[in-house]
Amino acid sequence: MGQKWHVKPTLNYKTVGGFSDGMARVKSTEGKWGFINTEGQEIVPTKYDNAADFMEGKAAVKMNGKYGYINKSGKMVIKPQFDDAFFFRKGIAKVRKGLWGYINVKGRTVIPFRYADIAYFYGGLAAVKKRGKWGFIDKKGKEVISPAYEQVMDFHTGNWAAVKKKGKWGFINKNGREVTAFSYDYAWYFQEGMCGLQQGKKHSYIDAKGKAITKFKYDKTGWFKEGLGTIRVGRKNGFIDKNGKEVIPPKYQSMWSFQEDLCFVKLNDKWGAIDKKGNVVIPHQYDFAYKFHEGLAKVKINGKRGFVDKKGKLVFMCKFDSASEFRGGYAVAKQEGKWGILKNPLK
Repeated sequence: MGQKWHVKPTLNYKTVGGFSDGMARVKSTEGKWGFINTEGQEIVPTKYDNAADFMEGKAAVKMNGKYGYINKSGKMVIKPQFDDAFFFRKGIAKVRKGLWGYINVKGRTVIPFRYADIAYFYGGLAAVKKRGKWGFIDKKGKEVISPAYEQVMDFHTGNWAAVKKKGKWGFINKNGREVTAFSYDYAWYFQEGMCGLQQGKKHSYIDAKGKAITKFKYDKTGWFKEGLGTIRVGRKNGFIDKNGKEVIPPKYQSMWSFQEDLCFVKLNDKWGAIDKKGNVVIPHQYDFAYKFHEGLAKVKINGKRGFVDKKGKLVFMCKFDSASEFRGGYAVAKQEGKWGILKNPLK
């Protein structure tokens, strides 16, 4: 029969987001935003024009055209003053007052508002845009790599970042030295020490030292996740390992990347899950399926959503009109026009 509701579907909201930091964004039928907790109690009244998820105990909210930050009790801890505002990550948030800068958890400016665009810090550096070009700053605001590039990727993992100059992509290190030729039509960021590249109509991967692990022979590459990278030949998808070996040959119509050791793939118009050897763990029987989160994956049959565990057991039957992923042990779901809350029985 499947698991029961943690909070029955009695919550009357236009929209309910997934849980983050133990709180979920809700939008009233009047179009205002607030937050509920995992018991379905409205902790923050629906009075804001916009709201972002809670991260590190704070959420950006919009009131009277400006953004500020509230804490999880709903108290405004950084007054509304920003034209735009994003989440806190490692104690800083990127915000805009005409131009972009960074603030700390007390609302104090840590890097002045002087950039046309900015990103978050990865590997100690953040990408910034000034006068139409991108460069990188350190956490003290020093421009360690002067803005000179048309586009950039973050120093997501490792010591190289992909950057674009004169219409072509190459790589720089954290000192700003250009370590490869600018000969690629596109380059992604490094993930697990690997990076996807495009040259002409073909794609490949290189490792963190710039060594090619495959030739430019694929019609698409993406990212490595849990040791395997996605590849496409024609309209078929598969996976390679970090030595360039096709461990799961391209044969799937569509697929995700691996998460929690399993991956949902589409074959003969149905979705099922495979392990890292390509063995079918969950039969191809779903109209759609998502990644695993906290041991459960959302699946869809005949327009209704439910959740399966890693053995393929339907823990929550396919009866929901909409549902979020499980985060922090809870998910929200909609049934017959009302929202309720599910609790992960595996947690």
